[in-house]
Amino acid sequence: IGIVTIHDGPALPDGEIIAPTVANDPNDPNFHNNFQDPEKFLDAGGYRGRQLQVLADGSYFLNRIFATVELVEKTIIDVGTVGVVVSYNGRHGTDIS
Repeated sequence: IGIVTIHDGPALPDGEIIAPTVANDPNDPNFHNNFQDPEKFLDAGGYRGRQLQVLADGSYFLNRIFATVELVEKTIIDVGTVGVVVSYNGRHGTDIS
């Protein structure tokens, strides 16, 4: 899996740590094709910083000044075991504990 960090564009809003996915639909006029078209990514409202959208296996032609990719091994959960996902993205919840 490739974790993408964008180095151009507006900063994330206060309180946010992961940039939301933008223009990921090929029918969208601002479709940036997995960050391969920086101008369309920015026109779609993309933010600088670590992105929620990741890159799967494959070849990508990215501008290294615009974006960097950190490769992370996939986690395999064996049958009969449980995996726990901790997400730092989404709506702000209310602590009811």
